[in-house]
Amino acid sequence: MSSHLKAALAALVAGPLLALACSTAAPAPAAGPASSSPQPPPTPTPAVAAAAPSPPTAIDAPAAPAPPQAPSSIAVRFSGLPPGTFPVHLHSVCSGTQAFHMAVLQSLDVNGSGSGEIEVAASDFGRGWCLIVYTNPSLSRVLTFRPI
Repeated sequence: MSSHLKAALAALVAGPLLALACSTAAPAPAAGPASSSPQPPPTPTPAVAAAAPSPPTAIDAPAAPAPPQAPSSIAVRFSGLPPGTFPVHLHSVCSGTQAFHMAVLQSLDVNGSGSGEIEVAASDFGRGWCLIVYTNPSLSRVLTFRPI
């Protein structure tokens, strides 16, 4: 095999390694008087790696769906009552005494099968309060009550 062919084959095989070694080699020392202390071997610098993709930003990420909103009011159902329209009040305790009165709510319309419902603000629930259903507009007698 000729020397030119050997050199070409060696360059083909060792080309990438040689290019890496050449790019990381330290420069040759300047010509001058030789020193008596040995020089440490040059530290190779790593080749620059391909840039890794950056993590997605808030702009790149799809927006999460908004959680469902809590209802502003909740239906309270009554059953087993006589048909008619009855006044409903909100009290701080389950007593028809006006000393515990907090608010007048909508009237309860009870159908022929004895059931009806009213909408109550969701913020009124979970506070230990009570719905008082009176038998008449004069509020002289409680028909039923419901803790909320």
